[in-house]
Amino acid sequence: MPTVDGVLFDYGRTLVTFDYPTGELLRVLRDYRPRIEAAVGAPVPEPETILRDVLLPMERFVDSRSEDEVD
Repeated sequence: MPTVDGVLFDYGRTLVTFDYPTGELLRVLRDYRPRIEAAVGAPVPEPETILRDVLLPMERFVDSRSEDEVD
């Protein structure tokens, strides 16, 4: 099995751009919601809420020219 020598995260879209995979993200959030709830021991928001209130605002921030850190 090959080893991984490094991982590159391109949150600022310096190297790569893409179309935001909304449908796929909602599917993954739905599929993993029970596991997330089990891990945190409490109900979690609906996938659409997570997308609207967490993921999309972060994408808008990353897409901006700001050099501030993401909270």
